[in-house]
Amino acid sequence: MIANKFMAKYQRPCCILTKVENENDISYQGSARGCDIAGVTNFKDICEGTGSVIYATGHQGAFGLGIEENKIQSFIEKTDAALKDMSMEPIYFVDYIYKGVDVKGDDILDIASLNDIYGKDIEESLIAIEKLKVSADMVKLMGIDKNPTIKITLPNKIAIIKFGSSQEEYEQFSGEGYKEINVVGKCNANTWNGWTTPQLLVEDYEIIGQSKFNF
Repeated sequence: MIANKFMAKYQRPCCILTKVENENDISYQGSARGCDIAGVTNFKDICEGTGSVIYATGHQGAFGLGIEENKIQSFIEKTDAALKDMSMEPIYFVDYIYKGVDVKGDDILDIASLNDIYGKDIEESLIAIEKLKVSADMVKLMGIDKNPTIKITLPNKIAIIKFGSSQEEYEQFSGEGYKEINVVGKCNANTWNGWTTPQLLVEDYEIIGQSKFNF
């Protein structure tokens, strides 16, 4: 589960290993995961090809892995070399792409209502908003002492929520004019005091431009 979470968050193959001490040797053993979305569909073969593993048991996407302690550095160097051409850009498969404030709250609520169907082989839907202009008055930093969260409220009342934020990230949106962003997120229905409003929970975003003037 931990390996799956890391692989999904960082979109990279990963190995989660624990130090194992025996009388005569020390090794690191645990689980490894490939990453189809990054094009790494043969991670087990890559690991075995280093010549540094004790075992790699399972299938290409998820397998048990063991490495002797004195071969860890060699394993890292060889897997780095084998994966050197892997794209460093995050990849997201989205169901809808909206332009700026054309995103519709009813669409977000409709997609959010499908949460019960997601599971094995059915990934949670993502949507993207491209070239969204965000001015400082649209952005609020909440929970700064415990869980800093950025909230961007669009003119049509859709809220874009970015958890795990910071004062520094918030200040990127300060100043005159606007920042232009691309954002990818999951649809959510937020119910409070009997009112249900659409939210987009941010998976990732990038600032692609800015202007000192609003127009």
